[in-house]
Amino acid sequence: MTFQLPSMVSKLPDYYLYVNECFNVISEGENMIEEIGPNVFRGNCNLTNLDLSGCLKLTTIGPLAISGCLELQNIVFPPNIESMGFSCLSNCTSLVSLNLCNCSKMKTIPSFYCNEQYSLREIVFPPNIQTIGTCAFRNCTNLEMMNLSQYLQLTKLDNNAFLNAWSLQDFVFPPNIKEISLCVFQNCTSLTRLDLSNCHQLTKLGSYSFSGCFSLREIILPPNIDEIETATFEKCTSLVSIRIPASVKEIGKNSFLGCSQLEQVIFEGDPLIDGCAFDDCPRLSRKIFSQKRHSGFLYGKYSELKGILKFEQQQGGTCGIRLEDFLDDSNIVVLPCGHAFFEEEFHEWILRRKICPSCRVELK
Repeated sequence: MTFQLPSMVSKLPDYYLYVNECFNVISEGENMIEEIGPNVFRGNCNLTNLDLSGCLKLTTIGPLAISGCLELQNIVFPPNIESMGFSCLSNCTSLVSLNLCNCSKMKTIPSFYCNEQYSLREIVFPPNIQTIGTCAFRNCTNLEMMNLSQYLQLTKLDNNAFLNAWSLQDFVFPPNIKEISLCVFQNCTSLTRLDLSNCHQLTKLGSYSFSGCFSLREIILPPNIDEIETATFEKCTSLVSIRIPASVKEIGKNSFLGCSQLEQVIFEGDPLIDGCAFDDCPRLSRKIFSQKRHSGFLYGKYSELKGILKFEQQQGGTCGIRLEDFLDDSNIVVLPCGHAFFEEEFHEWILRRKICPSCRVELK
């Protein structure tokens, strides 16, 4: 059954089509609807198509308005939408794709917006989105890829936003993100890489934000982060190594609890570390290195820096501390005198002696 929306009313009242068995809802031509109230289409278990493109004056959709439409496969929003209520599209378990690109006035994805949309694979966000709300995409277990690099106004991912998105393998963060809140990516068990290197305004990672990400193997923290909160990377059991930027002042309780494969933590600064931060990390006991980078020294891969080295080290040379040859992907440090060393060994050396291991020139 097809249902034509009325053209002369300004609001569809609460529960207007609640549990009404219609398959197709359309809005042909321009109408006067400005608001769709709470629960209007809620529980329409046979609804497969919802076309609101003719509602050009529509600005507001209420809480739970389209939730529980288990067979909904296609939805078209008009361009003047400004706000949608919490759980607006929750439990629409057959919806595969969601396109909000025309909703340029919408600034916030509301709480529980697409909660438990088990079939959802693709999302196109409003171009001016600023916040993704609490539990907005919780339990969206078929999401695999999320690229938010083009959303320059997006600054906040709220609590539990992508909690239990088990299939999420790759997430590209918006460059101006300022806040990743509590449990945002908890139990995203397919996420393999976390690159926050371009997120210069991000200063804090919320508690449990990446807890239970079992497949996470590589983490690149933002350059200005000052705190890693409680249990942020708890039970990231594939993580082997991580570098902590000098900007980090505090590492909270259980931050890396249960990271059973973690072998190396490289500290560029001297943060305050909670006594339980690295509990149950059995491989870490002798492999934590304090590595504060020094002004005037060059750091990078041997393949990138070998052209400026002196002496025999330009051609597969040997580290004067470890007495092993450099490989192209070796992390090295080049001193002002031109000598190069493996970065880990050099920083252990300089804690004891302030001279070059090769030419004995004094280091400041």
